[in-house]
Amino acid sequence: MIKNGKTLKLCNGGDNEINCINPTDIARIILKSIGNRNTFSKAYNAVNPEKIKSKKYYEYIGEV
Repeated sequence: MIKNGKTLKLCNGGDNEINCINPTDIARIILKSIGNRNTFSKAYNAVNPEKIKSKKYYEYIGEV
């Protein structure tokens, strides 16, 4: 339930897995690449090795 009492409708009932990455980890990746010519004009994917069900993700958000 959302704070206003309405139910949040999730795709596949919230059973799909998502991948979230900590902003600190993103900052660390960016700082390591600054000034490294091998990283210029490249695209990268940053992921967390652990996945979480979207239902659990939104439950965590609701607790904050």
